[in-house]
Amino acid sequence: MGSRSRIRAAVRSIVCIVALLAATQARADRAAVHIYATHSPATVFIQSVGTMFNGTTETATGSGLLIGSRTVITNDHVVPDPNNYRTLEVTISLGAHPPIHLAAPATDIFRDQANDLAILRLPEGELTGPVDCPVPIMDKPDAVPIGTTIFALGYPVGQALSLTDGLISNKSGAKGRWQMNVLINPGSSGGPIFTDDGLLVGFAVAGIVKFNGIDVDGVNFLIPLPTLLKSDIFKQIEEDRQSTACWGAPVLVAGTTGPEESAAFNGDAAPNQPEVERLLRNFAVSETKDDHPVVLDSHSRNYEKTFQAEEGLIITKCSFTELSANHASDIICNILPGSHAAQLSFRLTSGPSIDRWRGWLAGTVVLTEEPAQ
Repeated sequence: MGSRSRIRAAVRSIVCIVALLAATQARADRAAVHIYATHSPATVFIQSVGTMFNGTTETATGSGLLIGSRTVITNDHVVPDPNNYRTLEVTISLGAHPPIHLAAPATDIFRDQANDLAILRLPEGELTGPVDCPVPIMDKPDAVPIGTTIFALGYPVGQALSLTDGLISNKSGAKGRWQMNVLINPGSSGGPIFTDDGLLVGFAVAGIVKFNGIDVDGVNFLIPLPTLLKSDIFKQIEEDRQSTACWGAPVLVAGTTGPEESAAFNGDAAPNQPEVERLLRNFAVSETKDDHPVVLDSHSRNYEKTFQAEEGLIITKCSFTELSANHASDIICNILPGSHAAQLSFRLTSGPSIDRWRGWLAGTVVLTEEPAQ
């Protein structure tokens, strides 16, 4: 092979590597945007203000995940023990909703101190409107190997809701915790952690900031979801009809052509889901057209993705929220005849083989479902 041929081959290899890295980064960016748009409305800010018996005041903050309209999952250490205070006021803030005060912190908080988990029960009727669920969950540790990209939502040091990302570093932490290099700070504790497909894998809990007097960065931990599922306090979710309906969901895996139920979902939840007056279901959609069959001209292709209603429910509304798009057109979400399924159709265009630009669409399909009459 001549020197020019070797140079051309090397250039082609570099171009392919750069294109692969760009595609990987673009997918990560779309995943981050989707996770924030989908799960930020249910990530809550928790603040406790306690008056001690000597009259001094202590304030603590943390994060949590709202399931249904009454159940919040967080860390036990986020909400102090009311017995240590003369008075303790616990406030939960969620987006534009007015702050919610726990009427009786001593009885409305269910604790698993050994695993640093807690469930807060909100007063009934404080949050109104349709239930924004199910929350897709990943409950099999083997399906989340070391090196998996994860995203954390929370309120670090009492600031606005923030999204950070990183990797699962190992699974050998104390008490079954997983180590991660996701950035967390005081106030992030209790915040939910998701895979890049938007599946809940656990909750932020703590980090090591000093070791033998030396500052440490990037050694943080999460409580994996199976720890919660095995905890005695999980019965608080199982006993609440609405919260039970919010566990497990079919999700559209990025790059596929239709909705698939992951084997890692809590498959036992679906047959026993209680009836609800109204249900919102979110499906992540991510499709990229990266083929270039025409040398000197662009090429388009139509795509269709179908979503089934839960058993006993019909679809009354189908909407699509666009998070990222390039050369995407004719985006329509229609309810199919019989109202038991909905279909998202769209068209993607990619460039000629001499240019090779891509077309993509990423976003969220939201189905409103109601009991069939």
